[in-house]
Amino acid sequence: MLEHAKKCEEWQRQKTSKRKKEVNTCMQERHECILERLRQLGYESEIVYFRPEFFRESRKKTKPLTDEGQLSPHEIALDLSLIADAIEWARMLHKWLKTMNYHRELRLNQVVYSPRRRLLAAQYDDYVKLRDTPIFDILPHVIDLARFPPFRDIINAPEGTQMGENPFASAFAQLPTLVGDWKKQLDAQLAELVTIPPHLYSQDALARRVVASSSVTSADKLRLACALFEVNCPHLFTHPEVFLIPQPRHSLWPNRDVSTPTESILDRFGMNSWKRRRILSTHVDWIQAWPCQTTWTVRMLD
Repeated sequence: MLEHAKKCEEWQRQKTSKRKKEVNTCMQERHECILERLRQLGYESEIVYFRPEFFRESRKKTKPLTDEGQLSPHEIALDLSLIADAIEWARMLHKWLKTMNYHRELRLNQVVYSPRRRLLAAQYDDYVKLRDTPIFDILPHVIDLARFPPFRDIINAPEGTQMGENPFASAFAQLPTLVGDWKKQLDAQLAELVTIPPHLYSQDALARRVVASSSVTSADKLRLACALFEVNCPHLFTHPEVFLIPQPRHSLWPNRDVSTPTESILDRFGMNSWKRRRILSTHVDWIQAWPCQTTWTVRMLD
């Protein structure tokens, strides 16, 4: 009886092993069927770049893909175990398209867009060193430069577009105009922050007339002595120095204002916090009013 039991166990092991191989073969065939349908939909480049085995290996991962609605590794494993007939394919197609589009974006960014951005950074560095380069008060960071439409269109040109040795030449020819418009936008955003504290505003009738005047431009407001800005550090900066600070902790301006740790900027100046998107690589979080005549300009303090 013991010998018969051993034979039964061996038969069961062989049957289990055979069934496991059959399942793996079936899953491999279904996997190839899914990949072939994805190739027909135009995702050949993504399949080659991420390798056909990508989705099988994804089953070992525990974190789902980032975009909502994409296939998680668990769902990938389940879908590969389903019969890829027309009904099942229609059911899973939407999520597969989301997954493949997500990886297409990854591939394009790594293979196409990133090399173009690096080329732009190198050519921008060469551009500012040329003797015949126009003189600018301030130049944008290369990240901001890449967002200008002429540069952005070249970077985001379709894959396979012939770039040539100097693809950004036409865009650099427009740079003086682009920088001028960009600078005006930054100045206008900063000028909106220039406000007069209530205790100074009520004491200075002339200030009320100046600020309320329709003829006052952004440049006029930024030249006021109270147009001082703090950039994540206790120092105050004027315009355009606020754009020229490589590290907020290093100031080109002498430390005129030393606030005690127990005294907040709100208590000292009566101003609230202001949050906004990045300006260059500098975060301008606070605007502060220097306690002086609000119609004075910075030159009057020299």
